Amino acid sequence: MQTRPYDSGTRQGYLLNLGLRGRKLMKRRELLERWITAYAEKLRNRNLIGRFTTNRENPWEDVDVTNYRAFWGGEVAAHKLTHFLKPDTITIYARKPIENLLVDLRLRKDGAGKIELREQFWNFPALGPIKDVAPLVLVYANLLATADAHNVETAKMIYDDYLKRHFE
Repeated sequence: MQTRPYDSGTRQGYLLNLGLRGRKLMKRRELLERWITAYAEKLRNRNLIGRFTTNRENPWEDVDVTNYRAFWGGEVAAHKLTHFLKPDTITIYARKPIENLLVDLRLRKDGAGKIELREQFWNFPALGPIKDVAPLVLVYANLLATADAHNVETAKMIYDDYLKRHFE
């Protein structure tokens, strides 16, 4: 017997099979917490392309990363969503090839750089309120994974303003 991808979700109580009416996602908040933990422990380290630096000041203010099939994540996305956090680390999610992005933003490889370029791993439109921001659940997870108090506070604001209604 072949298992369908959603069978384990059904067995764990996260997916309710409604027969002809489809399926319904259950225990959403618990599922979100599990995803955030898995992201921080596994995926976050695997999708790092590299760390970089640039001589451009605040590139998020004048660069449309969607021209490079990319999205702002983490602190830059949080800044754009809340206007509360001044970005220290700049996270960009992009699909390869990234050469044009590297050249146009004048990014130089730097192991201690404040710009982290990460592989975009999702295959759906980022349907948030701002077109150049990564999916909001990912922004939330990025902020929590840093364990920085200011980032965690900003993550709570994003949860309350954008995510809460979907998970509670």
